[in-house]
Amino acid sequence: MKKRNLLPILLSALPLCACQDRQASPFDGLPVHEMIASGVKAPVDIFRDEHGIPHIYGDSLTDVVYAQGYVMAQDRLVQMDLLRHFASGTVAELLGALQEDLIDSDISMRVHHLRPTAEQVWQQISASSTDEDKALVQALSRFAAGVNAYITELSAGNRTLPTVLNLIYNVQNTTPWTEVDSLVLARLQAFELSFDPGSELDRTQAEAMAAKVFKDAADPRKGLWADLFRVAPIADAYILPDAQSCGMAAGMTNPPRPLPAGKAPAAVSGWARVRKALFGIGLSRAINQARGSNNWVVGPALTGSGHAIVSNDTHLSLSNPPVFYLSHLVVRDQVNLMGVQFPGLPGVVLGMNDHLAWGATVTNADVTDVYHEDILDCGDGSLCVSWRDPAQPATQKKVPLKKRVEIIRIGRLGKIVDQRTVTLWDVPHHGPLLPHLSGHDVAAPRIGTPEISVRYTGYQPTHEVRAILTLDQAHSVDEGIAAIERDFSVGGQNWNMADTSGRIGWTTHVNLPRRPVGAQPWYVLPGDGTAEWAADGVPAAQQPRALDASCGMVVTANNDPLGSTRQGGSPPGLIYHGWNYDVGARADRITTLLRQGKATPERLSVEKMQAIQADHHAYLGQLLLPVLMDAAGKLTQEVATPGTYPDLSLVARSLDDPGKARLADALARLSGWQLTTASGLDNETTPAEVAESIATSIFHVWLNEFVSRTLGDELKAIDDAILPDTTPHPYGSFQHKLVIAAALHPEQLHVGRQGNGDSILFDDVSTAGRTETLREVAAGALVGALQLLSTQLGADAGQWQWGRMHRLTLNSPLPIDALNIPNAKDPNFPTGAPRHGDLYSVDVGDFGLRRDKPQLLADYTYRDGPAIRFVAELGTDGPRGFNVLPGGEIFDPDSPHYADQFTLWRHNQAFPLPFDPAAVAASAQIEESHGGTSRVRLIPDPGKAQ
Repeated sequence: MKKRNLLPILLSALPLCACQDRQASPFDGLPVHEMIASGVKAPVDIFRDEHGIPHIYGDSLTDVVYAQGYVMAQDRLVQMDLLRHFASGTVAELLGALQEDLIDSDISMRVHHLRPTAEQVWQQISASSTDEDKALVQALSRFAAGVNAYITELSAGNRTLPTVLNLIYNVQNTTPWTEVDSLVLARLQAFELSFDPGSELDRTQAEAMAAKVFKDAADPRKGLWADLFRVAPIADAYILPDAQSCGMAAGMTNPPRPLPAGKAPAAVSGWARVRKALFGIGLSRAINQARGSNNWVVGPALTGSGHAIVSNDTHLSLSNPPVFYLSHLVVRDQVNLMGVQFPGLPGVVLGMNDHLAWGATVTNADVTDVYHEDILDCGDGSLCVSWRDPAQPATQKKVPLKKRVEIIRIGRLGKIVDQRTVTLWDVPHHGPLLPHLSGHDVAAPRIGTPEISVRYTGYQPTHEVRAILTLDQAHSVDEGIAAIERDFSVGGQNWNMADTSGRIGWTTHVNLPRRPVGAQPWYVLPGDGTAEWAADGVPAAQQPRALDASCGMVVTANNDPLGSTRQGGSPPGLIYHGWNYDVGARADRITTLLRQGKATPERLSVEKMQAIQADHHAYLGQLLLPVLMDAAGKLTQEVATPGTYPDLSLVARSLDDPGKARLADALARLSGWQLTTASGLDNETTPAEVAESIATSIFHVWLNEFVSRTLGDELKAIDDAILPDTTPHPYGSFQHKLVIAAALHPEQLHVGRQGNGDSILFDDVSTAGRTETLREVAAGALVGALQLLSTQLGADAGQWQWGRMHRLTLNSPLPIDALNIPNAKDPNFPTGAPRHGDLYSVDVGDFGLRRDKPQLLADYTYRDGPAIRFVAELGTDGPRGFNVLPGGEIFDPDSPHYADQFTLWRHNQAFPLPFDPAAVAASAQIEESHGGTSRVRLIPDPGKAQ
């Protein structure tokens, strides 16, 4: 692009410029910075508001998405480029010579062929003759052209990257953007929210080892394998049953039959060899325990304004730059669209237009199966698997593996200095074999050695980008749901929508495999042909959805949509949809707050939706504080009068005078705890908030101690049987579900109980000759927690604010501390910003249970949470929206919009989205007054025929 003053051309652009024959525009007072752009056919105006968000006005969608590609690259090119390299398995081309582990990452991603599948999608839509696909092809092409216009400017030296990025990123080695790059990023997002073979592998191996370790018929822990991965939530919060109970026109019709209960699985050969290839790939629950979202919609009957409201806060990685990019796209007389998009894609994935608003949460549908494959000699020395085709079950076949050769190029700042040839293998009827990574290479499968393959619905070309661009232009809930149910096939989401007529709707449609009755997809399945998917998937009529309601609400928070996990167990009642759902705490809390709000005279409002997004109620405190208080109170009595509670005598005798003082102080603080999780720092520093904060610290350190002392002995025995002396097995939220059941409902478990009714899990297997009780474990955990807090935060309990431990840093993917927010030189928060919230609060701050890292301060930091806080009210005259990003719009430390939204975000404040021209102009005027460039006009090149 070239800057040029072309007054004659400007005067000819009547829709965009001041002239005597038209009405005054709210934009007239903004100075215009003109740029010639060969990629537009008519002038396009780009307004930057006070947060740096681009508002793009043009006469055609192709011109508008061209401009979107240009400004998105201007703000996030490095992020876009890193993402396309990661999705394509080519990160080693950038930095592999400096960081050899990137070679392994590339190999792991190449296994799942995201880029070749995206190329198939591009070929399909390019060959299509439908007007819709022709428009899609044009939009992707024009978006790519806009990105490349900026890359060209950088390469020519007309633009520069921030100095700190130039240290490790060489723009001269940046290849042009292509349509496939956008499509591969769409597949990456679906992959990261749905590809989950690790859960089946981990569950299979852990349960098998539990059955092996605790196998004696007389052992009261014999049933532990069936309790380790309890599917029952900790709260009865189910989407479809709630919708049906309040008058929603809700699916499903002809629900499928339940699958049978599980049985103790056999150990999986090769599990340890492939575990490394899954770490950090897809929906990796080992490192992303809080990945999910909150999303709810309420109808006009529940709101004070009489308008429907959509609320959505997506729980993804909290990083710098943010996961999402905000933009506003206006095609005159056609589209008025604003919201967030993943950098590298055109349009808006979550947001609003003149008629409709929508949000999404991950459904946790099970769309991945893992198979145990027997590797055989085909007869000529080549490799086969043994399989019985369900269409010909009497015939045992030897099916040759397909070989895939991948070239991993290795670079330094994008300059290629080496390469490696890697061979991958696919089972034709299932999918790829998970590789054994060794020495930054892949060990070949061996005859007679079992291997593990993966089947995933996302391995086939699908059209999610078409679904989103159609949704962007929908005029009603019916049209929006139709767009999703036709084309959104991978990366299952709970889509909640509302329109300006007051209608609300919810759909979960996605490609779901139809498995045979008797298959147990929560385990590794036999690869012999007995657990194959049917040729057709689960029909739309059997997938949960709902339209309209007299009670007027649908709440989703990654919880069970069907109620199939209600009865618990391991796992009776499970059906095709899934098994590894959220624990249900957020959904239950949101529903409770909505019901309370609708009962007030003023009913529900945008402000109440925002308050619910900010809610940091301690749900686990609600359940387990009585257990803690009972143990603490009785321990206090045992200290005062030895022998009152003999099971607490050892704990009481362990207390010295400072320990007794800490116990009394903690009991007093916990007695007044209102179950909020204030940080006690930053903007939460009233005396009441500090008091809540200290009680929060005591409870959560106790919680980790309590879980560890309850399950640590059993889990260590299982871990040692799986992989001795390695990183502990990831059990995540299943630990909490099991401990809660053991403490509150031991009768629901398969393991035995003590004579006093306590679960046998509270007995430590390493202390022969005595049996520990629930009360003793809870009391000992409190003593240990108070000692740990005193050691690491000081003896003064008045300094034990939750925010001193529960902190957040937005880490950059680039290894430069200066790009972290806050960074180590930040004068206020050099070790991270203090935050409220906890494991299962609505405003989630999941610090996890990392048993391999017991250090107190490290354990309570977190990295996943709300990537947006979107609320939109759908009035008859259009939407009123609010949003905020965790960080800033522009990835440039020298920009005022680099981190300007972070303070708002961490204080749970969202800003009104400028949507109508007057609001856009007013916000752009503020940007201009602060020294920014508020208006850029792209003008067609007069020397190029349009």
